[in-house]
Amino acid sequence: MKHLILLLLTAAAAHASAVTDKFLERVAYVESNNRSSAIGDNGKAVGAFQFWAIGWEHASQLRKASGQPVWPYYAARDYAKSKEYARTYLTYLERSLAKALGRQPTEGEIYAAWNCGLGRFRQLGFDLSRVPATTKNAISKL
Repeated sequence: MKHLILLLLTAAAAHASAVTDKFLERVAYVESNNRSSAIGDNGKAVGAFQFWAIGWEHASQLRKASGQPVWPYYAARDYAKSKEYARTYLTYLERSLAKALGRQPTEGEIYAAWNCGLGRFRQLGFDLSRVPATTKNAISKL
């Protein structure tokens, strides 16, 4: 019985999400130094998590499909709401990467998909050595 419990706990830990509150806080720090008022990417990214409108809309669709509350894009400047959107989108990226890679992705891989976009990261062969230097630098700060 003890071995079965240990096996079940090990299996659960193997599938635990990397998208924890701690990880979200580190992403916000890397993206904006945790500043909800931050504007980047020539005005295209806003808030602590530096959401682009298209990313916010995608997260809205994911949230709506799962019955979670959705907010308009200007809410990206509200830390609590943007953190929940970041959780939604990063979890989506984590699951997409796990399916593509056949294993649990690392935090660095999840962040690379966030920063570069999942499609671009796919084009790079999901290879962290091929992401832009700014992305590599951000990953090193996570």
